[in-house]
Amino acid sequence: MAEALTSKTLLFRIRDSSDAPAWESFCEIYTPLVYHFSLKRGLSNADAADIVQDLMTSVAKAIGEFSYDSNKGTFRSWLYTITRNCIRKHFRKLGRQPASLRQSAVTRLADDQDSDDSAETLWEHEYRRNLFHWAVRAIRDEFQEQTWQAFWRTAVDDVPAAAVAEELSMQPGAVYTSRSRVLARLRIKVGSVAGDPDDFLSSDS
Repeated sequence: MAEALTSKTLLFRIRDSSDAPAWESFCEIYTPLVYHFSLKRGLSNADAADIVQDLMTSVAKAIGEFSYDSNKGTFRSWLYTITRNCIRKHFRKLGRQPASLRQSAVTRLADDQDSDDSAETLWEHEYRRNLFHWAVRAIRDEFQEQTWQAFWRTAVDDVPAAAVAEELSMQPGAVYTSRSRVLARLRIKVGSVAGDPDDFLSSDS
């Protein structure tokens, strides 16, 4: 049960800017999300890295205003709003650069931000993908190779259990058991930082 409280505990702890372990955990989970979302929105690697820095600064300033009140939305929607604002601020800053410094690209990217529906859809996809892969990395060493491969081949590669059983020299029942064990652990890990783990584990990874 302790791990299920991690999300609220972590968000409470990062209100203290001196809590280095909490901030390290927060950055490990969410930096890849913001970075890859920025890249998918058309920014360069350097610009995406700038967005990550701006985002972390903004979160540090605003985290005290966030609560779990359902009327104020989920944490991921709150983080999306801050990320979107950081990107728009970055576009405005680039727009003040000389035309020789990719002015046309800046204008195109800034205009693209008006497509909020597509941006939010992309954010949801990246959020789910990021949390899935973060959880996978976090629990990988808890399982033997055969158990992990049985899970990965059936749940991620979508290979029929019978084929995986033959491939790994396992009984089909053992393949299903391995898959269930890993999925159960993933649900706990994802659930520690997300609301509904099934919402993430049933989505495209």
